[in-house]
Amino acid sequence: MAQEFLALYRAAFEPLDVLAAARQSLHDDEFLAAMQEPRMLKFVGWDGDRPAGMGFLALDLHLVPWISPAFYAARFPEHHERGAIYYIGVVLVHPHDQGGPWYQALAEAMALKAWVDQAMVLFDCCAYNVEHFPLPATLQAIGLGLFEEIELVEIDYQRYYSLWARDIRIDLTDHISLGGGRVDLAGAELAGAGRIVLDEAGASVIDLRGEEHPADAETRP
Repeated sequence: MAQEFLALYRAAFEPLDVLAAARQSLHDDEFLAAMQEPRMLKFVGWDGDRPAGMGFLALDLHLVPWISPAFYAARFPEHHERGAIYYIGVVLVHPHDQGGPWYQALAEAMALKAWVDQAMVLFDCCAYNVEHFPLPATLQAIGLGLFEEIELVEIDYQRYYSLWARDIRIDLTDHISLGGGRVDLAGAELAGAGRIVLDEAGASVIDLRGEEHPADAETRP
């Protein structure tokens, strides 16, 4: 069953590899380890003797490799003290059973477990799964079928940027000012391993090649 759901898990998350900047899923070995980990609670929906769906709920934040447990411990100290911060790993439904009640049933079972334990439930998703598949709104709507109120709060976000330089405006033939020091560009191979040294009063402080040069070692702070 672990191998069957691993294949389903990979098929579900691989499209996000080109849609999200951050890692969105466990590696294969991590997934299989989670299947054996008692602190990763599994909810399995059965259609007769065939598994139709599965949900993971991490009862220990250290089982989620891409988050900072200390962040949540500081934000929810009372829940942390009780060991009552749970993290939704995934809710998977077999392709033969998609469109049926399984996703909602699994999510409801996970929510009821958290409610019985008076636990805070956490999850993350990329922007694609907010804008195109509204995962937060879907989970909130499922919760409102069970509880009088569901408080959905976005507690952090990560943004990814690119920097690309075009059309240099300075002369690279001699020395230029950089951060209060000077850069000696004489003979530098800018695209290769040529030496580019920051200096101030003749003392080299940074070699951008990252290599140690014995002749400069004594003058380098």
